[in-house]
Amino acid sequence: MGVESAGRPEYPDPILEVAADAGEISAVYSYGLLLREFGLEEEANARYLRAVEPDSPGESHTLGLLFYADGDHAEAAVWWRHAAEFGHPRAALLLGDVLRGRGEITEAEAWLRRAAESGDLDAATSYGDLLRERGDFDAAETWLRKAAEADHTPGAVVLGILVRDRGDLSAAESLFRRAAEAGNHDAANNLGRLLAERGDLDDAERWFQHSAEAGNPVAADNLRTLRADRKRRWWRR
Repeated sequence: MGVESAGRPEYPDPILEVAADAGEISAVYSYGLLLREFGLEEEANARYLRAVEPDSPGESHTLGLLFYADGDHAEAAVWWRHAAEFGHPRAALLLGDVLRGRGEITEAEAWLRRAAESGDLDAATSYGDLLRERGDFDAAETWLRKAAEADHTPGAVVLGILVRDRGDLSAAESLFRRAAEAGNHDAANNLGRLLAERGDLDDAERWFQHSAEAGNPVAADNLRTLRADRKRRWWRR
């Protein structure tokens, strides 16, 4: 018979335990959390490790996703590292992004490069963006163009930012417009900014609105600013 604790589920949960023993990874995750709730950290970790065979890194990757969705990014990184070390490119990308967010840039770069070299376009974009931020523009462009030329809209957006910042506004507009027309709201916002800066206010407003309606708060602010500025200009006439 299980032990009950006020406000907590009975331990152990026999149905969940059976599913965990069968190797269902979401059940392993949930049962591990239950064990940890009762202070059984070592037993929880042992169950996680039994569920993630080295020749099946996808299980570690899934554990990482479950921890990340629950807000435990540190634990997610542990399992993504486990998967990445056994060759899971998506886990390498996600681990790299977490490490980059923590400021561990050297290690983040190594994992992002490994994922990018596997052909993952999200990784090519993240790696290219990291290179852009540190000023390695030629290498950044190589990776970002690889993503953009494969119609990866986030890669096109970051490439657009890179070429815009070095003064190639025509190329930037082309990249932003193509990605915006494909439905990328970050591209729509960046296109709106570029158009507003050159005085094409009607088209800028249209793209800001498109991006804002897709839920982009930055575009919503840009749209309000543009409309307020146009109203002030009208009253001054």
